[in-house]
Amino acid sequence: MSSPRRIVHLHHDHMKRGLIMPVVGGIAAMESRTQDLTTTYPTILIVDDHAKIRDALHDWLRIVFPSCLCQKAASGEEALTLASRQQPDVVLMDIGLPGIDGIEATRRLKKLVPDVPVVIITIHEDAEYRMSAQAAGASAYIPKHRIGTELIPVLQQLLSPSGDASLIQ
Repeated sequence: MSSPRRIVHLHHDHMKRGLIMPVVGGIAAMESRTQDLTTTYPTILIVDDHAKIRDALHDWLRIVFPSCLCQKAASGEEALTLASRQQPDVVLMDIGLPGIDGIEATRRLKKLVPDVPVVIITIHEDAEYRMSAQAAGASAYIPKHRIGTELIPVLQQLLSPSGDASLIQ
C-alpha cells in the first residue's frame, strides 16, 4: 500500500506561478524541499515606469528563463522596498523613473544590497549617462533598442554561478 500524497502550495510566488509539489514525510521534508526551491529560482527585478515595457520584459524573461522569478517595480523607491524584502539576483533598471531616477536608485540599491548586479536599460545612449550609471555601480548598460540582442547574453552571464559583475564597456 502506498503512502498518501498531499499537494501543498509552498510560497505565495510559487502559488501565483501554479507550482505545486507532492509532500511525503511531513513538515521536515517540506521545509527541506522549500529551502531547495528558494536556491533554485533566481529572481530578476524589472524596474520601469511604463507598465507595457515592464509586462513585456516580464513575459519575455519568463519564457527565456523559465526557472526565474520576475518581480516588477514602477519606481526607484518601489525597487528599493522590494530589494530590501527579498534580495533579487539581478535588477533591470530604467533611468527615467518618477521620483528618484534610475541612476540614484542604482546608487542606493548598491548600498542596500552591494552584491546585486544592476543592468541599466534605457533610451539614453549618451556617454554621460553610461559613465553616471557605472559610477553608481551598474554592471551593464543596454540601450532599449538593443535589448533584443544584448539583454539575454548579459543576463545569462550575470545569472551564471561565475557571473562577471561588471560588463560596462
